[in-house]
Amino acid sequence: MDYKVLIVDDDKLLIKSLHVTLGEEFDLIEASSGKEAVELVRSRDDIACVVMDIKMPGMDGIQATRAIRVINAELPVILFTAYAGEYSEAEFNSYGFVGKDEDPRRLLDTVRKAYNYYVTISDPERLSELAEEQWGLVGKTDCMLSIYRQLYTFGSTDECVLIIGERGTEIEFAAAALHKASERSDKPFVIMDCSSIVRERFQVDLFGQVVNSTDSSHQTLPGKLDAADGGTLFIDEIDSLAPDNQGALLRVIRSGEYTPVGLHEPKRCDVRFVFATRRDLGALVRMGKFREDLWGFFERYVIELPPLRNRKEDIPLLVDKFVQDFSAKYVERDFDKPAVELLTLHNWRGNLSELRTFVRAICFQSHSTMIMSHDVKLALGYISKESAEAVKNHSERLALGQMLDEYERFLIREALYETAGNVNAAADILWLDPSNLRKKIKKYGIERGKFDTGEEV
Repeated sequence: MDYKVLIVDDDKLLIKSLHVTLGEEFDLIEASSGKEAVELVRSRDDIACVVMDIKMPGMDGIQATRAIRVINAELPVILFTAYAGEYSEAEFNSYGFVGKDEDPRRLLDTVRKAYNYYVTISDPERLSELAEEQWGLVGKTDCMLSIYRQLYTFGSTDECVLIIGERGTEIEFAAAALHKASERSDKPFVIMDCSSIVRERFQVDLFGQVVNSTDSSHQTLPGKLDAADGGTLFIDEIDSLAPDNQGALLRVIRSGEYTPVGLHEPKRCDVRFVFATRRDLGALVRMGKFREDLWGFFERYVIELPPLRNRKEDIPLLVDKFVQDFSAKYVERDFDKPAVELLTLHNWRGNLSELRTFVRAICFQSHSTMIMSHDVKLALGYISKESAEAVKNHSERLALGQMLDEYERFLIREALYETAGNVNAAADILWLDPSNLRKKIKKYGIERGKFDTGEEV
């Protein structure tokens, strides 16, 4: 599709000026009022960016921008005005505004960014390629495309962002992608894990600390804010932060200043904060366990990573990527199609991390270049070693009874995975008496440690 830039102004001379500034690089269409601009956006799907005057008769630029957001929330609107000082930043979208008295090159640069942003997020293939090539993220499902759009959008701001995900969704990769998508990408990306820091050490680790102090001089041990200066500080497990440390962090976010432990003079910091949690922070706020004012800084900028069970169509792509990485570093390996289908059907309760670890482990353990379905079944515990060898060597046929046993073993394991090892719940799924299921678990030697459960099986 050949995308256009919509220019909106009731001043014909200004429209001509915009043609001079933008016309060589973009196809332009015009509107002379806010109402006309809204109707064009409503009726066309080839507009990638809007450059809008604010003061116009009838529907002004602010009203038109709000109406356009209702029609297409992703479409960037750049407000181009001589009256910028009369409006607050809150009335502008993420691409802000450009003054009519500014250097025309700033308008051209802003339009380029907005245009490229919209063209990229509107093309799933282009967006998924960008995510893999620039951010190292793999996936083409709708839920992942939505994540990529958020990363692209939030990357253009300096707002605090919260990333939510289950264990194993590899939140740190998404945080790193957000950093790479930002204008801070050439600056440090620093990780701080709250769950591994004792309460008394948090402010020392964050702010730094004075050491070797004398009356005339002192030496400061740098903290994470020093290390991340100019870049991004990713604070993981924010939900485990004690209330007093939440308050200390909040003061830094609000003021952009912090004081190393042992000093009295504050220091300035230029850091973009990205937070992560695997818990419901909104619920913790309601329970009084997390500060509402801190939650307010990122509640509008939340990225929720999908578990692997919600993006199974991506598993073949992920397996291919993991195998390529392994082959490039160690020795060539590959999976046949039935093996990949088995991996796709499997319930990866540990999400991406479990799948990545499994692929790496089976590639290391295999003595063959091609990993077959029976190798995967054995590694996942679906069949016994003896059955796998029989299939692999074609030296004997499995008796019907043995084949049924293997299938029953597979179904039991799947039910236990589905219910996190809860035998009673698994028995309901399998239409078995719980005591009968326990006997079968013992018969097939299914290990209790394979499941996250506190129940005796």
